[in-house]
Amino acid sequence: MPPVAAPAPAPATPTGHDDELTDLLARLHEDGGHGEVAAAPEVGAALTKSTDVARPERATAAVVESEGGIDFDPAFAGFGARAVGLIVDLIVLVVLLAPGVALIVAGTTALILLGLGAMLVGFAIGTVLYARAVTATGQSLGNRVAGTKVVDARNGRQVESGEAALRYLLRFTVSMVFFVGFIMALFDSQRRTFHDRYAGTIVTRPQRETWSIDDETSATRP
Repeated sequence: MPPVAAPAPAPATPTGHDDELTDLLARLHEDGGHGEVAAAPEVGAALTKSTDVARPERATAAVVESEGGIDFDPAFAGFGARAVGLIVDLIVLVVLLAPGVALIVAGTTALILLGLGAMLVGFAIGTVLYARAVTATGQSLGNRVAGTKVVDARNGRQVESGEAALRYLLRFTVSMVFFVGFIMALFDSQRRTFHDRYAGTIVTRPQRETWSIDDETSATRP
């Protein structure tokens, strides 16, 4: 009896294709069978593919924070009004320094030292009075007489006590040297002096009232 030939072995299926098919079916099952894209990984998670990162969405609106400086449109005080305010405040300072000057003029060493101390006290009193007035109302005695106001240069609000005190100190010390600090206002678009720049202030005047025919028409219209 002739020998029977053994059946030929079946071709082996590559295991790599089976693994890829199994992985694809598993991912489709996890996505609900709709082919949705997997959610973006959390911050700090390891990335396996570049497609795992979702494209960031564009912001729907931009938010701009402001202290009110955008709508601030001041009317700057004129040089004449500022000069009047300076003279009045200077008179107040001279009155406060007068007792110390009188002691220095007396001539003795003890009185000179006492007079210097009295002048320092008088200047300190003037600084405190000025800072309190400007912080509360924006006006020192000189500003009231001249009809001007000292405000924050950024937003028009009233200045803080520290800024007002710094302005007073620089106004009657540095800016008084050959009046260089005041001359700087001639070349500044906001008429800011040396002490205004360092204190962050400007000097304003009240807005002038305007009239137009439209206002008159709207007032008489029934």
